[in-house]
Amino acid sequence: MSTLAAAAEAMDCELVWALVPRTTLQGTVEAQAARIVDAWASQTAQSNLLEGVVVEFSEASRQDHVDDVIRSGRLLWRTDVEG
Repeated sequence: MSTLAAAAEAMDCELVWALVPRTTLQGTVEAQAARIVDAWASQTAQSNLLEGVVVEFSEASRQDHVDDVIRSGRLLWRTDVEG
């Protein structure tokens, strides 16, 4: 970093740092919602397994839950949600 700053200074430039997203905001929101739903599904599956119940979680059902999380917006960025 110091070399880059020195090079910028030598060229009479300002060194600017930027974070550039790898995906769209919508993609980031969908990925976060999917992590939340997957963590919830995993916890639910473990609880059901302890009771001897196997529950299938279809892709359509998963997507419905992802959409619900996105619509609610309440859980998306909580740090206490695993995922």
